[in-house]
Amino acid sequence: MTKRIPTLLVSIFLAGIVGGCTSKRDAGDAEITPRADVRTAAAELGNINDMVNTTGSFTVLRDERVKSTIAGKVEKVFVLVGDFVQKGQVLATVLSQESYASITGAMQLVGEATSPSEKEQAEEALQLARSTAVMAKIKAPFSGAITNRFITEGQLVDQGTDLVEIIDPKSEYFIAYVPVGYISSVKPGEQAFVSIPGMNLPPLNGTVRTI
Repeated sequence: MTKRIPTLLVSIFLAGIVGGCTSKRDAGDAEITPRADVRTAAAELGNINDMVNTTGSFTVLRDERVKSTIAGKVEKVFVLVGDFVQKGQVLATVLSQESYASITGAMQLVGEATSPSEKEQAEEALQLARSTAVMAKIKAPFSGAITNRFITEGQLVDQGTDLVEIIDPKSEYFIAYVPVGYISSVKPGEQAFVSIPGMNLPPLNGTVRTI
């Protein structure tokens, strides 16, 4: 951010120095010997940097909690906090409540079978339950980073339960808290630099979007 200030003030200041760099001559002196090499130049308009230092916080425009589309048992979770995922990537799988009940019941029958024929029938029922199971694949709605994970494998969930949270880093922006006295010094479109304390990173380049 810059302000246009005439450098005429600087020239006037130098002129004052020139006056102080000469000495009074005695009545009999023929010439004045300068004490310093002084040069003058025409005054011109120029720009100076006017920096406003302030604090603020990061936030994102695109932040979504991905929910389970069905009630049932979480079979697999494929992501951890901090992972970057692509749009459409499978984040978790959820076995439907009905399929979970059918498989659990068939496994119980296998364990309780006392004869070869009973065991064979129970294993067939278990195989059928597994082959017809309904498994929901929970996918990423957009490319981004996983910031929260709310479930673990084997957990029972309802339809609409939060599974993970994902943000789009490209939608991240910085809210700066500018003191009232400096508001007039900040204009949309001006360049901004954001430094993160405690992190050995160069300043982030940005642009003032709105005030």
